[in-house]
Amino acid sequence: MGDWRQGNAPYIQKDLKIRAHINCCVEEETFFPDPCPQLLQLQVYDENEADLLSHFKSVCDFIGEHCLSHH
Repeated sequence: MGDWRQGNAPYIQKDLKIRAHINCCVEEETFFPDPCPQLLQLQVYDENEADLLSHFKSVCDFIGEHCLSHH
């Protein structure tokens, strides 16, 4: 987990060996310039009542795919 600055800093991506992102916000500005398999974009508003539970399965599947593909 990190903030926008950390998620878009190339040296942090390299140092932490980050290979994929889950972006949970309405804005689509990310480290990746175009949609790609390493990015799961969830357009969710930053509010207490935001529905994250409905995205739980897709997030788990995304994480699982990337964990399996890098071991």
